Amino acid sequence: DNQVGQDVPILFSMLGNTLANFPDDKRLLRSLADGLLTHEQDHLLLEVATSSRIDQQAAENAATEYGASQGFLDWVTSALAANTQNLAIDHQAVQFLPSVEADRALVLKVVYTNTSTDTAIIKLMNGRSFPFPPKDTVRLELTRKYHPEAVTDLLADASLVVCGREHTELDDDDDNSDFGLELVLSRRDVSACPPSRGPGFFKRRGD
Repeated sequence: DNQVGQDVPILFSMLGNTLANFPDDKRLLRSLADGLLTHEQDHLLLEVATSSRIDQQAAENAATEYGASQGFLDWVTSALAANTQNLAIDHQAVQFLPSVEADRALVLKVVYTNTSTDTAIIKLMNGRSFPFPPKDTVRLELTRKYHPEAVTDLLADASLVVCGREHTELDDDDDNSDFGLELVLSRRDVSACPPSRGPGFFKRRGD
């Protein structure tokens, strides 16, 4: 209500943190902007997870945050469970691989690992099967926590400009507020372009 307004009826699209699940998130957002925002009055409401720090320790903290959530573990393994006939899901086999992406985001890759010393044979719902050797992995999830200023650049790269913005801080277990959520209302502007950032910009800003 604060961002979209109540003066006239509005039909709007909201893109949640699903954007962060794609390897080429910039290309996806450009495609969405090109395909959806075809009229001057069209707007896109984008929600992303954020981090004020972009460094390896913050990425590891994000991995700890996700790993401590039973609900997240159930969700992230749900597709694997639904598409296999004989795999007994073990949450201990879920591994989190945190990293930092070019001063713009914390990246969290989540994989399911064969932790045994034997090759497992996994049978799919269509009857086909494949070997799952020891230490081999199946990728379950890719997600990010963006630096707030990187969100602005991400939008500008898709020729989008900010019309309204709200930030919510999330309290972490160590009582800091590095993590949060960014809700951004944007519109198309083909003249928009991302500002130039020097190497390490977001990391220095987050320190």
